[in-house]
Amino acid sequence: MLVQLSNKRRAQLMAGPYTRLLAQHEEATATLYSTFGALLPEGSTFWAGLSKEEWDHAALIMTIDDKLKSGEYTFRRPEFVTTTIEKSLTWIDDQKQCAETRGITMREAFKLALDLENSMIETGFFHVVDTDTPQIMDTLKSLEAYTKAHAQRLQLEAKRFKWRLMGARRSVPRAPVASPASQNVQASVKASQANMLGLLVSLEEAASSLYSAYSRRLKTSEKFWAKMAADEMQHASVIRSLYKILDKGSVFYNVGRFNQKAIQEDVTFAVNAEFEARHGKLSIHDAINTALQIERSITETGFFAIVTSDSREYQIIAKRLTECTQVHIKQIEQEAGRAIDLGETVLEDTPIPD
Repeated sequence: MLVQLSNKRRAQLMAGPYTRLLAQHEEATATLYSTFGALLPEGSTFWAGLSKEEWDHAALIMTIDDKLKSGEYTFRRPEFVTTTIEKSLTWIDDQKQCAETRGITMREAFKLALDLENSMIETGFFHVVDTDTPQIMDTLKSLEAYTKAHAQRLQLEAKRFKWRLMGARRSVPRAPVASPASQNVQASVKASQANMLGLLVSLEEAASSLYSAYSRRLKTSEKFWAKMAADEMQHASVIRSLYKILDKGSVFYNVGRFNQKAIQEDVTFAVNAEFEARHGKLSIHDAINTALQIERSITETGFFAIVTSDSREYQIIAKRLTECTQVHIKQIEQEAGRAIDLGETVLEDTPIPD
């Protein structure tokens, strides 16, 4: 016999993969445009602007994901299979790697970007769900409108660029590279540094959401977890400030040596832990062990120990965040001691209300 699922449970089990994939697609598009800007200095401002807007779109999609997870938004069924997005993600990654390896002209970049934006419109990328929640449809319609606007801007900028080339070469020569070693460093750093920052921000935000859930469930240590959650959001904000360092022309070194998979796994672990903290049984013992696992993992993966920069600002931020994580570990250990001393081993059985 089939089990009948509530709208909320269906959203929790099924909507997440669709909305998260959509957000991931917007992030991949942002990274592709950022790559174009790095390889094409004459269009860096234009591509940087498009990239930033794609990051904003990803954040907007994740607001839907948050509402679906909490049960505030509902949907009935998805309108297309996830392979549609997955194939596009593979195509974007292939184009990015090709541009980094072989170089790209401005004309080629315009064509690829237009193909991408138009395909999202033609395939109904933002008609994801059949829903009775107007807010979801309003958000998706806005994203579709933004995509159409991007296509129009690309066409207009391509025309302007063509006029600027009148009497000159019709294609932009690929930027010369001093040496194979320099080329390898440039490809590795420029391709990975923005993605790495985004992953680190995601981890800090996921940890903040988890600690916020602990604060609402564990009343005897409510203030402690609330402070931890606020700290993590501040860390995320500090990491975002590193994008300014990239904009100034500074670079990060050794990004290729960093374990990206480890951070992705930590993000997934934190997101799953938050779901359990909100809807399952929870004890102070569970919360402390999970928090310690996350904080120690951040220390052990050692982004700020591995990755360096020629920016003095980066060095200050890296030192600060490393110290903050170590302080968090000590504070959690002290909270564990306090809970043990007070005999706080009672299981908290009341889920967070919707």
